[in-house]
Amino acid sequence: MVPPPRPQGSDSAQEYAAEQAQLGLQYMGSRIGDRGTNLARAIDSYTQALQFYRADTAPREYALTQNQMGIAYAKLSTGDRAANLERAIHCDSAWLAYLVLAVPIATVATDRRGL
Repeated sequence: MVPPPRPQGSDSAQEYAAEQAQLGLQYMGSRIGDRGTNLARAIDSYTQALQFYRADTAPREYALTQNQMGIAYAKLSTGDRAANLERAIHCDSAWLAYLVLAVPIATVATDRRGL
């Protein structure tokens, strides 16, 4: 699979992915405009980021972006609610897989500040 071309202005695929993930966070936190539209835009941004954040090459970024996209789907009140929740669960499974594989149990048990 050939990755999509980067928009001009981004120096690397990872930088572009980081920009898209940050844009998703901004849309999720925005109080301006329609909440459903902002969440849909956040999901689109996370989807763009995930074209470059891969589980095998950037597992932490992949998992964090999946987690944020899962939150956005869970909050999305437009469209098919059951389908949105199903997508949220799918996204969360990627996050949980990262936790199980990448984070030592001792760290999770003692570090309550999160990742």
